[in-house]
Amino acid sequence: MDEAGYSDVTLMKEHRGFLVFGNRYGYGFLNLASQTRDPLHPNIFFYPTDNFLKSADQNTILIDSKGDVWIGQDLGVTRIDFDHFKFDSLPVYIIIDSVLVSGENLDAAGHDARGFSFVERRKVASPQRLPVLKRHLEIYVRPSFTGLLNDNVGFQYRLRHENIQDTTWSAYSKRDRIVFSYLPPGNHHIDVRAIKNNQVADTFTLNYQVPLSLSENPLFWVCLIGGLSILGAIVSWRIYRQQLSIKQTRLALKEKELALSLQEREKEQLQIKAIANALNPHFINNSLQWLQSRVRKDPDAVRMIDRFSKNIHTVFVNSRQGKAYHALGDELELVKNYLYIQKSRYGDFVDVTMPPDELIASLSDMQIPLMQIQIHVENAIEHGLRHRPGARKLNIYIQENSAYVHIDITDDGIGRLKSAEIGSHGTQQGTDMLKSLHAIFNKHNALHILSRYIDTPFSYPETGEKYGTVVHIEIPKHYTYELTED
Repeated sequence: MDEAGYSDVTLMKEHRGFLVFGNRYGYGFLNLASQTRDPLHPNIFFYPTDNFLKSADQNTILIDSKGDVWIGQDLGVTRIDFDHFKFDSLPVYIIIDSVLVSGENLDAAGHDARGFSFVERRKVASPQRLPVLKRHLEIYVRPSFTGLLNDNVGFQYRLRHENIQDTTWSAYSKRDRIVFSYLPPGNHHIDVRAIKNNQVADTFTLNYQVPLSLSENPLFWVCLIGGLSILGAIVSWRIYRQQLSIKQTRLALKEKELALSLQEREKEQLQIKAIANALNPHFINNSLQWLQSRVRKDPDAVRMIDRFSKNIHTVFVNSRQGKAYHALGDELELVKNYLYIQKSRYGDFVDVTMPPDELIASLSDMQIPLMQIQIHVENAIEHGLRHRPGARKLNIYIQENSAYVHIDITDDGIGRLKSAEIGSHGTQQGTDMLKSLHAIFNKHNALHILSRYIDTPFSYPETGEKYGTVVHIEIPKHYTYELTED
């Protein structure tokens, strides 16, 4: 619970339908009936005591003969008379005190100048237009007065852009200031919600439109370039008409020379690409053979270079043949070689579960897109397992039915959302390549290759925090990779 802070609960006792508990920040009451209705969001009344009797983590709680609760604290003891104790269940509302845009009050800037109250503001559906090039937004909020003077209301917020639908809520905070350093052009919806007693007490949405500046407007550049092009065409046409009689022969000769020059250059570029495609694998394999001869006394290095060489050979052979697919058995060899290289570099840091050999043998010749499994295995290690302490699980699971082969790549790493938050999501070039291949091949098949993510399938039992990723892939057994005309 955010209001109670994140510290160990050192005392706990059930009394009159409540679970009374204490920690270093104060004491609270969990309504057991509400927990039965909603285990994830029970009703909790928390009273911070760090400003007078300090923490309630003395592991001392007593129910006397009158039913009063006595709680030991660092600087004394608190007695709670349950017969007269009034829990703070009064409603609370969000009040927007002011909105600043680049340091200027939004009302003073000529927007929303009608002075709506916080209740009336809820009725305003159309977005407010912000001044051009002013995109720093500050919102000052506070809860309505409840009468009990208990500081038990906090806020969360989120920003929803018209092109982004999966925005998550911010962390719980009692600060009265919400800051967005920069809002990109477009329509934005800022949702604010008040949290009281572990419940969402009120929600409020502000709608803003951030206009494009002149230089950001594509129509401006289209008109400017179009106008300049038309002007240039008119001038060029007049010059051309004036000099046509004396330059016609020379122009024809130059155009012919230019065409021959372009043809010769394109021919040379194609020759260079063909030579490079032929030499690249030969050069890399020769280099790896030379490296193997130099490190013969290090068996691990020789084996790692051998696995790396095999992967390079597999990829280059397919690319030179213009094939973006190969056998499932070859794909799993790519994965095994990659995992061997990673373990050689970093040690035994991951526990890998591969499909049974009998299943691999029965499906070994089935064709799948090139690097379909290897890319997701690499992402699981680089962006998942490496960022969660204690993460080791990597499971490759294959199952078949009459029409499809199902492949699951499961890891217990940090998860895609948190990986993106810390900036570890890579270039996405590999997964984008697979999406493009699926889109191209699916056009020529009745049954389609399907791929989806299952985010955070695991959770810590102590905190409920979720982690891990599952990539689920479905590949039809009868599928053609040869492109045909529709």
